[in-house]
Amino acid sequence: LEEKSTSDVVFQDRKAALVLLVALTLVPFAILHILDHLKTKWAPDAGTLKRNLLRKFLNFSEASRAQLRDGDLVMVITRDAETLVASGYSAFLALVAAIGRLLLLLIYEIISPYIWDVPMSFSSLLPLLAFPVLMGTFIILRGRKTSRALAAKHASEMEMVTHVQQAAAVYRLIADYNRRPKYVAKFEETVDQFNNDEDVSSLVLANNAQCAPWLAVLFVSMFTIIGGIQVLDDKLSLGKFLTTLRIFQTIGDSWGTIYAVLLNMQIV
Repeated sequence: LEEKSTSDVVFQDRKAALVLLVALTLVPFAILHILDHLKTKWAPDAGTLKRNLLRKFLNFSEASRAQLRDGDLVMVITRDAETLVASGYSAFLALVAAIGRLLLLLIYEIISPYIWDVPMSFSSLLPLLAFPVLMGTFIILRGRKTSRALAAKHASEMEMVTHVQQAAAVYRLIADYNRRPKYVAKFEETVDQFNNDEDVSSLVLANNAQCAPWLAVLFVSMFTIIGGIQVLDDKLSLGKFLTTLRIFQTIGDSWGTIYAVLLNMQIV
């Protein structure tokens, strides 16, 4: 009778653990849904930023205004202000969601051995601890190259916009002195330069974005071999094996989201 009572208690605890696991899945999802619904009201207005930028420009001194190119004000109001809002506040919720998923996974990996009465497996904790180190190292090593590529793209884009604005501002001079072919040829050079810089920056960003997926695939591949052998030797349950694989993939997705948000902030 005593053994049966103990078995019943363990069985009930496992049922409670399943309910807890479902709750840890549903509650964050519901909270994120509510936040997504409310963020449209909480989000800062890019129009306010644009108005303040123009107000600041109109109060510049003559020397300060002379240092600005014709396209600087246009680009900062039409492009940079919107990007700052989208990549700043709006991306913050995605960053919080990704970090929250990682914290929940860490909590699960710590408390699950006690709930299921199984020994602690450090193989499932390894990606949670290794991912930040590996991603941080990758960001540091690629940071300078990424910054150079983005700076070159923005500079050539600004040069192209400035060239167009100058064409509209001094059209009469261009027409009177018959400089249309030369001006168009110069503009074609700026367009070609922008296209080249955009291709380079797109290639750099595309390669950067593959870091987290590659790490996830490597961890999944290694655990598929190691964990698969343990399953075949009856040292690991099939359920734990499949759950750990899913956790590895979720870790990769979460770090991919975190890096994408940080990269968007760097672009701004």
